[in-house]
Amino acid sequence: MTIFVMLFQKVYFLEQWEEIIMGNQKELVKCPEEAARSLIGKELSYGGRTVIITETEAYGDEDPACYGVRYGRTKNTAALFVPGGNVFVYAGMLMITVDDDSEKPKNVLIRAGKEKGTGKLIYGPCRLVDFLGIKKSISNGKKLGEESGVFIAGEGCMPCTASKRGKLNADKIAKDYERRYKKGKAYSKSLTDEYVNKKWRFTAE
Repeated sequence: MTIFVMLFQKVYFLEQWEEIIMGNQKELVKCPEEAARSLIGKELSYGGRTVIITETEAYGDEDPACYGVRYGRTKNTAALFVPGGNVFVYAGMLMITVDDDSEKPKNVLIRAGKEKGTGKLIYGPCRLVDFLGIKKSISNGKKLGEESGVFIAGEGCMPCTASKRGKLNADKIAKDYERRYKKGKAYSKSLTDEYVNKKWRFTAE
């Protein structure tokens, strides 16, 4: 195979991915809950490995569980304060920014997926990142696609169930904030029923 043919194939491949990515960018300029639901069933690829997304979680607005809300804009969370379609790697987990408001951090956490071809379930956000080999130093803060090496494609919209956060999870978030980040100082924003009853986790049926 000549170099010219190889280059042509690479350009064609990237053009196809660009078309897919642009379509998915529109999917991600939504509220976190809608974006999290729409990602179920889509293909997530990095470094030659691909999984079908089977579980996501939605974070954003004034949500105290969102890292950007919890810590504000810092060096570590700056990648959250951008329009939808950027990669945020934090604490070994993969998140994708959503919505088009760069002043308020909003994102979707990719929690689980099934390896394409084998159906092997990779459950847990850190395990998923390890399986795909995603590196924070390479992908964090960059756009989906060639820039970050993280690709999302496919029709998605696989049937899924949505579960509420519940008081237990909400209380754990508040206690975690209080214990680790404010050293005993209570979290200033109360975890109202809005967050306790918010549907945040979406799981493929």
